Amino acid sequence: MQGAKQTDGVLGVAEKYMDETVILRRWFHAHPEPSLKEYSTSDRIKQELDRLGIPYRSAGETGIVGIIEGSAPASGNRQIVGLRADIDALEIQEQNDVEYRSLNRGLMHACGHDSHIASLRRQGYWLKKKLILKAL
Repeated sequence: MQGAKQTDGVLGVAEKYMDETVILRRWFHAHPEPSLKEYSTSDRIKQELDRLGIPYRSAGETGIVGIIEGSAPASGNRQIVGLRADIDALEIQEQNDVEYRSLNRGLMHACGHDSHIASLRRQGYWLKKKLILKAL
């Protein structure tokens, strides 16, 4: 149907959860951490994955790999999709005067990693939802 609003696709999910995604992005923006020392960031990502029911494993000290499995049998030709986001901040003093400005002196998400993390969480949710529905 041309012109019909698709609410279960990526754009529909993005629109439906836009406010939640913005809140999450602002949390990451306010709590930047330097490379390989993203302990609070890593903990928050794990909390979000737990909330979504997405299992994960640690990779190194602060890395996380979320695992979303489809319904293809293990012996079949399974397709694998990898999604990733950098989570470190830059050593820059934030000059923006916004309520979600960096709380960590000399560190800032000036390159968009805060957005990448929040967006990837939403993509993981959508992918999991699609794979589960497809399996039913």
